[in-house]
Amino acid sequence: QDARARQRLAAAVLGRLPRVGDPGSYFVWLPLAEEVRADRVAMALEREGVSVSTAEPFATSAHVPHAIRLALGSVAPEALRQALAKVRQAIENHTDC
Repeated sequence: QDARARQRLAAAVLGRLPRVGDPGSYFVWLPLAEEVRADRVAMALEREGVSVSTAEPFATSAHVPHAIRLALGSVAPEALRQALAKVRQAIENHTDC
């Protein structure tokens, strides 16, 4: 139930950002637009004190998807909410509108 609650929190905070993940999982993938570089988003978040993974360590072919992976289970819910808001803002800041 905890994982499901955290997935619901992620959905609420991340809003319309695309998400890929199982509702019972403590992880969620955020696919990024082609113009958004996952490494830049990850570095911006690191400066904000939020650690995420790019898809590179998980890629099984030469093509690395434009995506970041979030772990939802390692922090208290309020800290998670704040981190997810920073994730959303970082992605929005790196998206050409």
